[in-house]
Amino acid sequence: MHQSKKSRNDITQFSFLAHKLHVHHWPPDTPPWSLDQKQKVKQNINPDVLPIPILIQDKIVKFGIYQFEDIKKVGITIPLFKKQCTVIFEGHHQELYAHVHITTKSDDYLYTFNNLMNWRKNQFPDAFYIE
Repeated sequence: MHQSKKSRNDITQFSFLAHKLHVHHWPPDTPPWSLDQKQKVKQNINPDVLPIPILIQDKIVKFGIYQFEDIKKVGITIPLFKKQCTVIFEGHHQELYAHVHITTKSDDYLYTFNNLMNWRKNQFPDAFYIE
């Protein structure tokens, strides 16, 4: 399902499948979610319907009915001893402020990892990185 535009080092759009997806309220100083909002997230991000297509376009991450914007604090990792890749970020969807965790366990998880790293480098060049 992987698609990309532009050169490998200047990716602005690509897609992949999420095999694990978790969204929760964050940061703590933003308006808390209502009970209705919590229920909608619980119903729409259901482990029974995985994998979920993820589309990354410039500084926007889309999946299902959710479109996260105002993305910051993007972290990307390959957990030790696992053939998977995880991206974690803070974002905003309508009135929801959230911390989003997306994991892919596809055979080409390294390709997704490289696309995510290039995306972060190109879209968030001023982000803080520990080297």
